[in-house]
Formats: sequence, structure tokens, C-alpha cells
Amino acid sequence: MPTASSLLSLSENSLLDKVKLHAQGAAALKLRNYFSNIAEELVHELLTDAVESWSASSFDRYDDAERACTARLFSCILTATHRDPEKYAFVTVCVDGLQPTQQMLAGVADILRAPRPDFTVNIAGKELRLEAKVLRRKRRWAKAYIVEGMQRFWDGRYGSPGIPGIMIGYVQEGTTEEMESQINSVLKEMYLPSTEWLIFKYFAGPRVRLSESHHERVRLLHHLIQFE
Repeated sequence: MPTASSLLSLSENSLLDKVKLHAQGAAALKLRNYFSNIAEELVHELLTDAVESWSASSFDRYDDAERACTARLFSCILTATHRDPEKYAFVTVCVDGLQPTQQMLAGVADILRAPRPDFTVNIAGKELRLEAKVLRRKRRWAKAYIVEGMQRFWDGRYGSPGIPGIMIGYVQEGTTEEMESQINSVLKEMYLPSTEWLIFKYFAGPRVRLSESHHERVRLLHHLIQFE
């Protein structure tokens, strides 16, 4: 039969275990909040790391189609997360994932019509949507980048309020600067205000031109990747 002292010891150990669990939970929550707050910065670094890895193999891919480029970029993103598991501990990446609307979740709309951004990056619970497009010298590619990419963030099909959308441009001809200028030229032709044009911010590595644009609904971050 347990003595009073042994019961007291068990009680103390149980209390100590609870304190330890509470401390661990608080520390984990604090860490998650930290990564959530730097989500934008972290996704920039993830894409830069992935592009650097991809460029080492001369941007090898099955063909020049968007889907082939996206498959290779996804592979390099996974490589980057495995190479630095501490840095990307709270990062998960989904390719071609559904983004169901509230109506779809409520069962009053067909989920087969749900938008499918090319990538969804979840960083400590914060989801960022990424859409990728091929860019070449003919203007129709820049128009597709806008109409089939940027506009999906503008009209709310992609993304969530208060969270920036991310565009990726696979620059297969010309330079990233030329492609940015061409996108802005098409935006001008569409009578969109200059506030919605791309503004160069900095080079995130030797192959990635980072720009930004502002729409009344969402801020967009643009990663133009120089292939050649």
C-alpha cells in the first residue's frame, strides 16, 4: 500500500510534468507565431534557395510548358526544405491544391469548380498562394501573366484578405527587366493605374528579380526567374 510520502512524491511529479508540458506548449506556440510573422520573408528565401538549386542543373525540365517548370520548381522547393529542416520546420508546400470557397465548404457549391493556384505554402498556419506563368518576348505571354495570374488575386479567386499573393514568372526569353517592362506596358494598355504596375524592389539572388504591385484588394509580390 502506498505511503503518504510516496503519494506526495507522485503528486509532485505529476505537477512537474504538467508544468513542463505547459512550458513546451507555450514555447511551441511562441515559435509558431514567430514563423507566421516572418512568413513573407521566409517564402522569399525558400524560392531563392529552390531557384539556386535548380539553376545548378541549368534549369533542366521536361519541356518549356508551365506545368513542367512548376514540377521542377516544386522538386527544388522540397530539396530546400529537406536541406535546412530547422529553417523550414513550420513550412509545408502543396502543388496544384484546391482553394475551396465558403459556399463550397457549406455544401452549396460544386468543389470541382474550386480555384487551383499552382502552389500553396503554409507557414505556421498562414497560407500564401503562388501562381506561376511562362514569360517570353511575345506580348501574349505578358497578357496571360496578368489575366490568368494577377487578375485571379485581384478578383478574390486566389488568396486571403490581408495576405499578399505571389506571382512567379519563368523568364525563358529576354531578361527579367525586359519582361517586367512588357508586363507594365500591357497593364497600361488595359488602362490600369500606374499604382498597379510592377515596381522593382531588389534581386533575391543572381537569378530572381523581386518586384511588387498594389491593387485595392491585394498586394502582389513578383518573382521573375531568369532562365538563360
